[in-house]
Amino acid sequence: MSKIDSIQQDRETSPEILAPEDLEGEFLTVALPPSSAATPYSVFTRMERWIITVIMGFALFFSPMTANVYFPAMRVLAQATHVSLQEINLTITAYVVLQGVAPLFVGDLADKVGRRPVYVSTFIVYIAASLGLALNKSSYATLIALRTLQSAGCSATAAISYGVLADVAMPAKRGRMLGAAMVAANTGPTIGPLLGGIIIDQLGWRWVFWFLTILGSGFLLVLLSLFPETSRRLVDNGSCPARRWNRPLVSYLWQYPRNAKSTMSEHSLTSSAL
Repeated sequence: MSKIDSIQQDRETSPEILAPEDLEGEFLTVALPPSSAATPYSVFTRMERWIITVIMGFALFFSPMTANVYFPAMRVLAQATHVSLQEINLTITAYVVLQGVAPLFVGDLADKVGRRPVYVSTFIVYIAASLGLALNKSSYATLIALRTLQSAGCSATAAISYGVLADVAMPAKRGRMLGAAMVAANTGPTIGPLLGGIIIDQLGWRWVFWFLTILGSGFLLVLLSLFPETSRRLVDNGSCPARRWNRPLVSYLWQYPRNAKSTMSEHSLTSSAL
């Protein structure tokens, strides 16, 4: 009988603590729990994180830019809708109110169904409202209603963007990603009035909303094509395959995110099993 066997037998009969010299000359194999370092916080590559950061920054850009691009058109809109300037100011108040309230309704929804579907849905609302404003036939009621809906669409992205940041970056690295994204967000109030003034002077007030419709549609195409699902509730650290409606369009052409489990191989295995 080896020394280890005799020690184990003694442990069963006596609860005393063994001295280290009792194990001299013997080797024990101890099963340690898996190290947390073996599982990365996020499997997204550096390039994929920067793509996410750029998209997140442009999403944050829309709300302040849309609020400020409107200011040069206020006097012209008052004349077009046959109302006073004070009544046009109510459209700004309505926009700001929804700008603060909208994130409350989408944060929890994004946790349940995913960041990507909510991002896409809010920008569809934004584009539809901008298109309606561009086609508005000088109705003040339509102006204030669609302006409110436009705010709800683009302002809700703030809550989603901060959730995305927490999904893909460790706390020590979030400052860098947030700083890059906030550059675009802080550009909105600066460039908005300048763009609005140029567009109104050259093309008229309707083209302010046509511009927002075109810009929003272009961004939606980028969002559909490149933005992956990041919710840790659905894809964990990014390694779990996302559901079909949570996948970017490019993932149907090649593996994206690169380190995620292949959804195509799993689909083929499921089909063969059936």
